[in-house]
Amino acid sequence: METKKNQKNNPLSPLELSMLDKLVVQKRRNRQTMRIVVYLGKSRPRGRVDYGLKLIEQLERDGHYIAGLMVEQDDPIIMYPGVKVKKHIIMPKELCTYLSVIKKNIYENPSFCNKFSEICKKIQNCQADIGVVFFGYWVPPEIYTIPNNGFINYHPGPLPWLRGMEPDTFAILENWKRIWGSVHKVVAGFDAGSIIARTKKAKIELHDTPVSVLNTLTAFGIDTICNVISSFSRKGNFSSVKLPQLGSLATLKKAYDYSFINWQSDTNDMLRRRLLAFCGQDIGIRLKAGFNDSHYVVYNLELHKGKFKGIPGDILGYYICRGKYLLQPIVRTTDGVCVVLLGDKILPERKIPEGHIHSDWIIPPRKQKMVTRRRWIKKSIEVFSKYSN
Repeated sequence: METKKNQKNNPLSPLELSMLDKLVVQKRRNRQTMRIVVYLGKSRPRGRVDYGLKLIEQLERDGHYIAGLMVEQDDPIIMYPGVKVKKHIIMPKELCTYLSVIKKNIYENPSFCNKFSEICKKIQNCQADIGVVFFGYWVPPEIYTIPNNGFINYHPGPLPWLRGMEPDTFAILENWKRIWGSVHKVVAGFDAGSIIARTKKAKIELHDTPVSVLNTLTAFGIDTICNVISSFSRKGNFSSVKLPQLGSLATLKKAYDYSFINWQSDTNDMLRRRLLAFCGQDIGIRLKAGFNDSHYVVYNLELHKGKFKGIPGDILGYYICRGKYLLQPIVRTTDGVCVVLLGDKILPERKIPEGHIHSDWIIPPRKQKMVTRRRWIKKSIEVFSKYSN
């Protein structure tokens, strides 16, 4: 009797119910699928892991369709066979540079007008619902207004604070303890659109470098971007995070000003952070130290706390023990002394990039073994003092 009642209440067989469930899920997926055009910049982290590729794979796993991929001519992702996109849109070099130069090329360079129009038409042909900027350059209004719902951008730093190209660098320089990334709408102003979402917070450890901070935030950012798009496909609108309008800058120009050691005011902790910020990555800006109106590139330095004679900035001697610090200056700091591994003398005028760092010189994000010894520092200072008097 119970079997007959169940059959009356459930006229469909278990197999038919299973097929119906699959059909409902498929319809739901079809309804949530969005056509996306992705702008991948070459400044994205792509060492052992290409995070641009991870973003595309994650969007595809979520059921979205990559209708177009905006990349530079020599981006290696073009050759990757696993990227299934409708078309590649090659971004010309005139659109892959500083904001002021891009504006000049678009609005003041007649010879570039036709090429720019072709780029816009290719993006229009993608018929995208939304665009995603991932470590790309400034996007002009003629492009970011093409998709039905505009473009969103991932900024690997907390907005409106740390606006610019170097949020990871200034997170180290300004001694941030925790940091997060931001997803925001693309508008005419750089990193100025309304903030849609933030990633979870990442803790900055004592020996973290900008590279390790950026890798962590980029991984968090991929998850946040995908969550934002999936949420938009269900709700049809973006949520917003209310934050102050004003913030600080984290630009290359500001980073250049921070790359000079100030012996009179820098504590040992500030010297450590400058070292991590500029020797823990290669952004074309080198750490620099000044002595007697001349400036030199700094490859590395080791700090020792304690009481020493002289005032901050004085050269107390030259290290006389064997090793890479042999005959390198011992400089008085506000908290002790610093043995500085110097490179070439540099010219006083601003020049970015200032040359690239060999990969062997980049400081890894972990505690380094000290090479210099306190007893040899004291002996070096005694020898220098003896022969200089």
